[in-house]
Amino acid sequence: MKKFFRCLFPAYVIPLLFLNALIFADDVFLTLGTSYWCRAAFLGANDNFVRGDRYFNDPKIQFPLKDMKFRAMRYSGGTVSSYWDYQNDTFVDYDRLYDFLDSQGDAYSIFKDLIDANPPGVFGHKRFYSDIAAADQWFICAYILNVATRTPEQSLADLNKIIADNAYNPGQLIIELDNELYFNEFKNVLWPVAEYPDACKQAEAYIDENSMTLECARNAGIALVGAPNSLMATKDYKYLGSTTWLAGLTNKKTQYDGLALHDYGLDDIFIDGFSEDWQKRVAFVTYGMAAYSNIYANMKRHFNYKSAYITEYNTAYWKSNVFLLTANSSFLCGLSTLGRLIAACNYGDVIKGMFHHGLWHESSAYRFGFVKQDTDGTILLNCSGQIAAHFNTIYRMSQKITPAFNNSPLAGITVYGQTPRRTSTLFLTHTDPARDDYLIILEAGTGDVVKFNNPNLLYKSMAVYTYRGEEVWKPEGTKSWSMIDGNGYIPWIDGPMRPALKESVLLESQISIDSPAFSAIFVHLSKQ
Repeated sequence: MKKFFRCLFPAYVIPLLFLNALIFADDVFLTLGTSYWCRAAFLGANDNFVRGDRYFNDPKIQFPLKDMKFRAMRYSGGTVSSYWDYQNDTFVDYDRLYDFLDSQGDAYSIFKDLIDANPPGVFGHKRFYSDIAAADQWFICAYILNVATRTPEQSLADLNKIIADNAYNPGQLIIELDNELYFNEFKNVLWPVAEYPDACKQAEAYIDENSMTLECARNAGIALVGAPNSLMATKDYKYLGSTTWLAGLTNKKTQYDGLALHDYGLDDIFIDGFSEDWQKRVAFVTYGMAAYSNIYANMKRHFNYKSAYITEYNTAYWKSNVFLLTANSSFLCGLSTLGRLIAACNYGDVIKGMFHHGLWHESSAYRFGFVKQDTDGTILLNCSGQIAAHFNTIYRMSQKITPAFNNSPLAGITVYGQTPRRTSTLFLTHTDPARDDYLIILEAGTGDVVKFNNPNLLYKSMAVYTYRGEEVWKPEGTKSWSMIDGNGYIPWIDGPMRPALKESVLLESQISIDSPAFSAIFVHLSKQ
């Protein structure tokens, strides 16, 4: 008899306890919002991950930039731009760079290595623009003008060269003014908010002066640097929080057209299972579309309807030596990143009038590029072009994005220099395999019950994949690949997009999660 009850307990009692927990769980209703269509001119490329002129058309390159048909390009891109000399197509001279970074020995070493790897002329601006003009498919060129590490006279000379080289540019010209100095991790070189707008006035005046004679100057837009997140960490950083920074910019009478923003929120979505050190990187943390709404509501409050340019965001987790860098996880990253960004760019009145100029994609600190150029001039193929092509393909396949989130999306989250106090997990729900529809739930685990009250999602069965580092799925008949070794294969570029569905998890119009702090994205992909 005892043996009988010992067998009965796990077979019946434990499931009853589990069901009882679900019964008393809070029901969180997920109401879908407005659907937004993906615009053809939405995506561009940030050039700071390219070193060398031959990346554009070289037949040795698996995914040449020309074939990707991006709608915007940015030069020189990233942190390098804050130390770039347009006159010589290279970094500013050693002495000037050392003076600027004199108390940051490690920082100087990093940039010295970059200088050694990029001799003058390797990354030429004139070749950059001529390639773009010849491709006949880009209509936006964005340039980062150095107003800190260059003297005022040098900055004006750089601006004159940019305008001269773009004299016949029929599209829009965007000038970012010293974007990277605000986001730079080397805190002592960051500008006080009171000084930065004053340094930008000369560039504004110069463009105004030339606007009557040069077509590109008439089309030029000035973008000041803007903080990406009103939740930006301040505990471990010496510079002011973003709210103070934005407020400071409004006190200056600068005639700029918009703000250049960075988003590295995806770095902090997939932190489950990582060490404490990995989880502390929360300076640019973003929690789903609700947090985006908060960011742009804050921006609108200070700047009304200025344009916004997201000049960098990551397409995959930025650490190069972790399990997240696989084709399968990259697919999830691509869907979730696109969903969050597109929804944010169109969400209600919060960001009305913004993002009309294009959207760049960047891959954060790992610097995904199309090629690597060795010091002897040899071009080394790597896997980074695959990631760019993969992300671009997902974007081209995306037809529409529908956001949804609950009433308290930021409840219980602590972000100011601390680890978020909950588990981060992503659920991918293939709602209708026949239509290639996906529902992505960000920032979720197991516990509360989410009920879909939109009839379009009430399918009798949905295949659900939970991402915790393992493979979520792979297209049938294809092999998995890692972007670390560079020998990967992207089945949704070289083969059919459709995944082979797993049948191990089937639910009926509801999913269990552990926290009300989540958001969701409904993505409809077109068939290849």
